[in-house]
Amino acid sequence: MTRQHVEPLVDPVALARLLDERLPGSGAGEPLEVERHRAGHSNETFFVRRGDERWVLRRPPRGAFLPTAHDVVREHRVLSALADTPVRAPRTVLLCEDPSVIGAPFYLMERVDGFVVREALPEALGEDLEARRRTGEEPLPTGCPRTSHRLVNRPSSTATTSWTTSCSPSGRSD
Repeated sequence: MTRQHVEPLVDPVALARLLDERLPGSGAGEPLEVERHRAGHSNETFFVRRGDERWVLRRPPRGAFLPTAHDVVREHRVLSALADTPVRAPRTVLLCEDPSVIGAPFYLMERVDGFVVREALPEALGEDLEARRRTGEEPLPTGCPRTSHRLVNRPSSTATTSWTTSCSPSGRSD
């Protein structure tokens, strides 16, 4: 993918500079490839390659949105908390909260080939029912929501806040 296709959301030169500084692994100094993944939801997703290293970069989309929407720092925190649990989740590699690097906070995680679960589990994940059951019973690590009522009430609370924040004084949305 050419630079002009990703420049509005990711500056490959600035990203390469940061990666060479903060992740000086085997690919440091090698050309950086950045490819936008268009099938993602909510936050923008990019595949990043440097030498033999492969990552996924997540950043919020451009535009105005509520302060808690598209919170990639929270997303990074939850994935990091799952690192040493039985939950299948990619390991995080880097968090950058400085918007001056690519225009927004972002994080990198390892790129793992597998399934994106949207509705039903793929057959390959359903073979060990006992392991799946045990995974759901593990205590939640620090950084994850702790109680079921927070998980249930959060969407309605967020929807109310979104509606209130996005409405004009007349009560109608702009």
